[in-house]
Amino acid sequence: MLKLDYSRSLALLNLLRTTFPTGQLDTRRCRFELYENEHLLLRFRYPLCLTLNMTDRDISATSQPNYAILLLRMGNAALATVENGRIRQHKVFTAYVSRKKQGKAQYHYLKSKGKSRLGSRIRLANTTRFTEEVIQWMHSHIDVNTGALLYQCPPTLWGLFHAAHPQPPFNKKDQRLRKIPYTLRQPRFAEIERIRPRMESGLLEWHEPAPAALRELIATLWDQ
Repeated sequence: MLKLDYSRSLALLNLLRTTFPTGQLDTRRCRFELYENEHLLLRFRYPLCLTLNMTDRDISATSQPNYAILLLRMGNAALATVENGRIRQHKVFTAYVSRKKQGKAQYHYLKSKGKSRLGSRIRLANTTRFTEEVIQWMHSHIDVNTGALLYQCPPTLWGLFHAAHPQPPFNKKDQRLRKIPYTLRQPRFAEIERIRPRMESGLLEWHEPAPAALRELIATLWDQ
């Protein structure tokens, strides 16, 4: 197993595509795989933030990471944009949307218990304001030039955002959306800083016996 930074990951991806033209590039799952007789020889998980521009001959991308991180939970959100490898904008939102010691957002009680109590109405108003403020930030800092949109969000809240008016500056089928497949802590700026290296790193894994060309490639990368 070999961990690579952003620039080396891009270089490796081009080398793999050139050296092993029969390899499979999966841009949805951000990985390159090489098989021989249905036996997996190699898997390269390239950085989740890497947005590829592909031609018949090579793959290109920005020399430094450009993407957004969207960590969303009911009542908590940590958002950031990364440009040229540095965090350019970031914001944390918090709101009182669930009863203490219960942890379930008032939004989930709408159909079953109504919203007659004062506390319930306050929590519902906070939920509305929370979604509006988050979406407003997105419109201010995310546009068509933003690269990958790395997010983690519960399905119910994701649906709530996309049912709001206005909606986020992207739809549910936006090709830039990539769900962060890791267990994360509470959305805070510290959590964004903690996961950034992982979002910008690639991971090369291989199985023996590896082809000679692959062994040479691994040896070269290992010495760098």
